[in-house]
Amino acid sequence: TDHPLIRAFWAYFRTLPEAAKKDFLRFCTGSDRCPVGGLGNVGLVIVRHGDTAHLPTASTCFGHFFLPEYPDPAEMRRKVSQAIQYSTGFGLI
Repeated sequence: TDHPLIRAFWAYFRTLPEAAKKDFLRFCTGSDRCPVGGLGNVGLVIVRHGDTAHLPTASTCFGHFFLPEYPDPAEMRRKVSQAIQYSTGFGLI
């Protein structure tokens, strides 16, 4: 999409190391493995949704990543990184 938030997210995502990209995949889908047929079959949908005071969330069953419309890209990067980092060890994955 052409929305600035989505463009900023993908620009940030491209800078992540491979391990962090796998962590994001696990956060959004419940698995860090590439599906049969390749990553094109993941079916990830980014939804602009949520309170900017909160971290992004994901619905692993449906492959939806709920990204609040943070006021600036730096805050978005920080919150996405925190959400991925904090999702392990609390029964979320």
